[in-house]
Amino acid sequence: MKSVILAGPSRAGKTTLAKRLQREIGLYHIKGDALVGALGDTFPQLNVRHGGDYQTVCEGFAPFAAAYLRRSKNTPLIFDSYFITPDQIIELGLDKEYYVIFLGYPESDPQTKTRQVAEADPQNYGPDIVPHDELLADMVRQIQRSKEYREKCSKYNLAFYDLSHDFHASQDQAFEKIMAELKS
Repeated sequence: MKSVILAGPSRAGKTTLAKRLQREIGLYHIKGDALVGALGDTFPQLNVRHGGDYQTVCEGFAPFAAAYLRRSKNTPLIFDSYFITPDQIIELGLDKEYYVIFLGYPESDPQTKTRQVAEADPQNYGPDIVPHDELLADMVRQIQRSKEYREKCSKYNLAFYDLSHDFHASQDQAFEKIMAELKS
């Protein structure tokens, strides 16, 4: 069975989808973002850490992620991460070895997405945790990143699922497509 890479912007549902796939087919689930946290805590000189410059973190993390995945080649798994881009998937040849799916929300309204994120996860994104203006600015960045990823995925013929409008139905569609791909 082929391993799966789920990538895309923050709050696109990568981990939710990975956990669902894990329950359904029993693949190991590796949270790339947790690895970024561990690398940042252990090796701060690498500049691979949460809160760092996104491109710098991706440039430092993607080669590590590729090496990790290749060393785990005998163990089918689901790897989800915010810190890997379509360009890096192609540059590192991961599209040849893994089933790669990007999730995003390029057509989302920033205000609506901000409200949805705060309501869905108030412990991490509620108004007492993250000020509205800060979360809104982040959602604007993530929507822009979603647009860039959609364009790059089209260019590279990588799967991209748009979760802009009906998040749950789009997740179900992505889940079914991945299941069909893994069974083929």
